[in-house]
Amino acid sequence: MIKRIIYLFACCLVICSLAGCAGNGDDEADMPDVHSLADMLMQNVKFEDSVEEVSSETALRYYGIDSVQVQDSAVYMSTGATAEELAVFQASSTVDAQGILADMKKRRDSQLQMYLDYKSSETARLDDAVLYVHDTFVVYMVSDDSETAQGIISDYLE
Repeated sequence: MIKRIIYLFACCLVICSLAGCAGNGDDEADMPDVHSLADMLMQNVKFEDSVEEVSSETALRYYGIDSVQVQDSAVYMSTGATAEELAVFQASSTVDAQGILADMKKRRDSQLQMYLDYKSSETARLDDAVLYVHDTFVVYMVSDDSETAQGIISDYLE
């Protein structure tokens, strides 16, 4: 009788330990993240100018985006000597993502007008800017290497 109780107790311990291993948290690691994507782009795409991270509040004000549309963001801007920049937003919904994409298009068009008068060599970068939306993620990137950026973004988000 005692052997059966010990055996049942040992079986319960094994079952409990196996159940505890089932939730290993890998689901969260597979979720896209704006900061991870921005880091990958910053490490793998070359910029001519110095590009520095700006606060979310500054970026939202700069782009004219309402904070309720955004869950998270990572934004890097140049000194202004070039049009280079990177903005990765996770919108609150797919509808908000489309609104943010429209704001990014307005930003690009505004920059085109400004650099046309200021430094016309930057217009080629702006014409080739990456404007990308996937689900709730929106990416805007101005650099000399849009093809590499596009590949990194699509590999990461799709």
